[in-house]
Amino acid sequence: VKHPAVTICDSVGESIPFHIIEHANGGEVIIERGATQHKYFLIYDMKDGRIYRMHLGHRIIVDTLCTTTMELALAPCSEVESNAMESLLTEKKSVAATLKKYPTAYDKFEVAMVAMTITSTPPESLKLFSEPLQRNKELVLAAVQSNGDVLAHVSKELSDDEQVVMMAVKSDTHEWDYFPVLKYASERLRAIKNVVMAAVQKNGQALYWASSDLRADKEVVMRVVHRCGRALAYASEHLCADKEVVMAAVTQCGWALHYASVELRADKEVVMTAVTQTGHALRHASVELRSDREVIMVAVTQTVDDALRYASKDLRADKEVVMAAVHRRGMALEYASEDLRADKEVIITAVNQTGDALRYASKDLRADEKVVITAVNQTGDALRYASKD
Repeated sequence: VKHPAVTICDSVGESIPFHIIEHANGGEVIIERGATQHKYFLIYDMKDGRIYRMHLGHRIIVDTLCTTTMELALAPCSEVESNAMESLLTEKKSVAATLKKYPTAYDKFEVAMVAMTITSTPPESLKLFSEPLQRNKELVLAAVQSNGDVLAHVSKELSDDEQVVMMAVKSDTHEWDYFPVLKYASERLRAIKNVVMAAVQKNGQALYWASSDLRADKEVVMRVVHRCGRALAYASEHLCADKEVVMAAVTQCGWALHYASVELRADKEVVMTAVTQTGHALRHASVELRSDREVIMVAVTQTVDDALRYASKDLRADKEVVMAAVHRRGMALEYASEDLRADKEVIITAVNQTGDALRYASKDLRADEKVVITAVNQTGDALRYASKD
């Protein structure tokens, strides 16, 4: 690929010499100017055809490259700007500490740009700069690209700017957090499908902040539950009764069964899918399915949770079911019937898995030498549950 020759002109129109350095990342070249005080960097990105300006290593979109010649005014930094950026980048000082030391830097674009594109900068630091800078779209775009949470601190106008919001939601790093970036977008943008689709792709919880119409949009909901099944909680009632949607949700997260319609929580295929993902989902199955032996056997063997506690009374007295449960998790013995907690074979299986299960054995078996030795060999502290007799 031939890289274009780039000519940069300074503010008085004089040509500035540059040389091209191949960049390690494919498709980019760095064009470096050896200035007397500072270095200005430009990147030509071969992928999107844009010129990027980098000052002291921070990348900023400048303009679209239309020709092989681009005019850009490069003004030298003032001493205050230079010192403030040195404080941020080299001395690793916080924005607050830097602006306290160099108070006149609070309205300097270059300082704000460097500060807000450092990933460790708290998003609320934007408020430390002048109001014109807080409303500067170029600055805000760079800031939300670095940290989507900055959207919480932008002006009302910019929280209603689709370009800014799209950049912010695509930079959402929380993934499963209950406070997704979409929360800070305007109500108008939370009703725009492509914005919400981008948001839920990064954080499934963003569905909560979408408009009611989009929470009832099957395409949107299917997109999110494939990645975050529990986001079914925010889908419309109609979609919580849609088997295709619910199956997608419980396949990703069995707990999502909790949000399915009553009818689907009684659907064996749905419930089997959910308990296969996590046996604890049995808690949300219908009474009838919690009495279904096939369902219970899957649930107690797929999890280290207390799935047995949600089985019917009859199945908690079924030796095969209980044996499967305590083999997987010895403490499940707590939910076995009284008769089975007095069954030596069941107890030996349970304490072999975890000695502490001895606490739920019958009094006679807590006095049984073989049972106690097995438990103590597995978990030393289990001796405290042995019968005093």
